[in-house]
Amino acid sequence: MNTAAETDRTSRCPVCSGAELRSETRTETFDYDGDGDKVQVTVDKVPVEVCPACGEVFSGPEAGRIRNEAICKALGYLTPQEIRRVRERLNLTQAGFAQLTGIGEATISRWERGRLIQNRAMNQYLSLLAYDPGIEVTLLRIKFLQKAGGSLFVDADNSQSGNQVADVLQQ
Repeated sequence: MNTAAETDRTSRCPVCSGAELRSETRTETFDYDGDGDKVQVTVDKVPVEVCPACGEVFSGPEAGRIRNEAICKALGYLTPQEIRRVRERLNLTQAGFAQLTGIGEATISRWERGRLIQNRAMNQYLSLLAYDPGIEVTLLRIKFLQKAGGSLFVDADNSQSGNQVADVLQQ
């Protein structure tokens, strides 16, 4: 499939020049292999432009967004809108969310725009953040411990790591 941007230059088919493109909405069914989880995806109301002469199909960003959301739902993953809601519920910019989670800012942007689908491990991580917004405090403690050189593991005989967290948080 070609992009809608290619079709914006002319209303005639850029492949065969044989006919005017016709706008349609279609139902598409395709297989998607996401992180070893192969699923069949059916997407309704995908906007496309079709050449009646050669049959070439062109789609644009809206069609991509619709397909992306359907893939996420078929895999049981958070959708781009849900990822954005997780970040916004924490009152963070993409840069702040990246700093908190250790996920690249460009990756977060791609997920939220539907340009990239997160893998299963990242979906689990994002789901934890969605399920328990208090986990933000835990992530901050981990970051502070790592910066302070403290241990992430606290045993019954050693509460020193917990004291280090309190010291760092008070700074």
